[in-house]
Amino acid sequence: MKFSLFYVVLPLGMIQSVAAIDWGRMCDGKSGQGDCATFRSDVSGKCVSFSGKDNFWNDKIDYVDVTRGTCFFYEHFGCNGVSIGLRAPRAINLLDFSNRASSFRCDL
Repeated sequence: MKFSLFYVVLPLGMIQSVAAIDWGRMCDGKSGQGDCATFRSDVSGKCVSFSGKDNFWNDKIDYVDVTRGTCFFYEHFGCNGVSIGLRAPRAINLLDFSNRASSFRCDL
């Protein structure tokens, strides 16, 4: 049995990376005050939990500005539990949902 091994070398300019989708901004203070960050995901419909490197945001979000798509914020990791949905463009103080979000999912 004979096998052939081959590979292709591509210039860096030809390699395309998948860019994350920026859905909006979240802050740990009312009206966009305090620490803020862009919330994003690799693809539409992906659940993102505030754990690991994003653990800072777990149960700390007071304000959300959704600039694209429709986003749901969930009280538990893995996009489970009670949620609040927001459709862009929408910026709100989370009020009764303040300091409860542990994950989110957004769709185009």
